[in-house]
Amino acid sequence: MTPIPAALAFFAAGAVFFGTAMLLLFNPRSRSVRWFGVAQCPTLVWLLMQGWWLLASGGPGRAFYGVIHMIPACFLGFALVAGKSRPDWQAALGVAAGALFLPWAANGDAPRDQAILVTVAQVAMWITGMTLLVRSRRRDTAAPPAPRRRLGVWVAAGLMVVLPVGIIGGHLTNGASS
Repeated sequence: MTPIPAALAFFAAGAVFFGTAMLLLFNPRSRSVRWFGVAQCPTLVWLLMQGWWLLASGGPGRAFYGVIHMIPACFLGFALVAGKSRPDWQAALGVAAGALFLPWAANGDAPRDQAILVTVAQVAMWITGMTLLVRSRRRDTAAPPAPRRRLGVWVAAGLMVVLPVGIIGGHLTNGASS
């Protein structure tokens, strides 16, 4: 039982829930905010499961791995709607693309070739979603001064690299911490 990390996971889940609820409360008609809420759902469930797992001293199960896999799929669905005025079915198609790999992703003991396929799908969903958001942001706003523009590119690039590297590292180490 590790109460401090569990408390941090529950606190983070509360912050995700509160932030998403406030966005939905103040923007109830915004399609992109509603899809952002959908994108936050697997993150919220993951944090709650992680907190429970840390308190119960158990191990992650199939649902835990499945929820982790659906985070980039739901993010892709949000990015498809937020970037342009695309119809909801295209965002749902982005989520469904992740769901196609769910049987392999939820299998913690998947053979190496299946794990590689799932990792490639996750990285592709993250990079596609981030690319769509960066492109839409560039189109929607007036060009900021050059230093701010460069900072925005570096932040977006960092997000595009950090999350896939974390996913790949998790697969390579089988989720073990040092």
